[in-house]
Amino acid sequence: MIKKIFFTLFVSFAITFAFSAAVYAYDIPTTLRIGLESKYMNVASAAVLNTAITVNGMTLTSDIGFAVICDGANILLNDGTGTVMTFDDSNILQISAVDGFAVNLGLRQYRGVIEFDRTGAGKMILVNILPMDEYLYGVVPSEMPSSWPEEALKAQAVAARSYALDKIGSDNHTGYDLCDTTHCQVYLGVGNEHDAATAAVDATSGQVACYDGEPINAVYSSSSGGHTDSSENVWSATVPYLRGVDDPTDVGNELWTRIFTLDDITALVKAWGANIGTATGMEITKVENERVQTLVVHGTSGDLTLTKEETRTFFSGSAQGSLQSRNYTIANGTGGTDTPTNVAVYSADGVTMVPITGLFATDASGAEVPLGDITVVGDDSTASYAATSGATGGASVGDTILLSGSGNGHGVGMSQYGAMGMAEQGATYIDILQHYYTGIDIE
Repeated sequence: MIKKIFFTLFVSFAITFAFSAAVYAYDIPTTLRIGLESKYMNVASAAVLNTAITVNGMTLTSDIGFAVICDGANILLNDGTGTVMTFDDSNILQISAVDGFAVNLGLRQYRGVIEFDRTGAGKMILVNILPMDEYLYGVVPSEMPSSWPEEALKAQAVAARSYALDKIGSDNHTGYDLCDTTHCQVYLGVGNEHDAATAAVDATSGQVACYDGEPINAVYSSSSGGHTDSSENVWSATVPYLRGVDDPTDVGNELWTRIFTLDDITALVKAWGANIGTATGMEITKVENERVQTLVVHGTSGDLTLTKEETRTFFSGSAQGSLQSRNYTIANGTGGTDTPTNVAVYSADGVTMVPITGLFATDASGAEVPLGDITVVGDDSTASYAATSGATGGASVGDTILLSGSGNGHGVGMSQYGAMGMAEQGATYIDILQHYYTGIDIE
């Protein structure tokens, strides 16, 4: 656990004046234990390609490297000629590189120590033990492009350090503090390190974002779409420093679109485990920051109501996967009658949203088609004209629902594209962090 240490500095001056100031400091753990779940969770064996390793203080060599095998009750270390050491639960195998740099597991290379822990009969997980900043060397470039501005990388380094400190002990990981997946923070080891990201970690070493003297849960996402979200709109708790804020510098705010037929929606409802008959349409309600808070799917025999993050993960069962964000609008399929002002135009170059004014449709002969015979689906309204003619393939255009939105991720906390935009406009990493995390200090 992270311990908060209070101490008071007393400074006396020659004149009759004295003051005291409370300063907070945190014991950043000497080492972290990172469960390598992404590649080495419940594996029966693992290859160590180093030809010289240190095992529990003893140096071993092999011309071809080593194999670690779990045979059930024991973990065996093989040097290519046979088993050279056996380990049980009272004698844990820990391997480090003789040169003190990285253990080479083939797919990934890791600083520090690799520990091999049994997870069940014939299975084990590999745990990387290393200092906080060396862990961050692998996290920061995995979470943010290293080509981005220095101040954005520094903001990412402090956010990642704060997030790690807050996360330790909060999950039910067995035998380690954090994992290496998006469930915690993406950590890819030495192979993904970059000089610019390493410099950002070093420049902010020991710095933590705090609220009321405690490290914050410094969540972040790729792009807010123009406004971040408040914590209770995504999860359950209202967190004072996770408030929605304007995000005008988010340059990752490109439009995205998804198109579904009512048959698609019916299949998604079934995959969700609900039964509403055949889907007939959808409608949404939003919170103040333009994010969808409730999605109702209407059917011939009932409705399915989805809230918060469900309103985008509901679509994960489709070939297109979850929606990029909850910052979206829905057109068609909701029974509205407003005429849209913009429409999606599809071409080989992708999707472009253009004003509907002046657009018209033609048939195969080039004759203009009356608007009463087509459906126009817009990006900023709920409906269109009613369709009376069929579309190619036998599905009427009126059976099509278009979702259009912006942003990527849950939208709470720091927007990474927004951080890049702020840095490009001259903001410091402290400016960035204090913009996205309300009322915090950097200690």
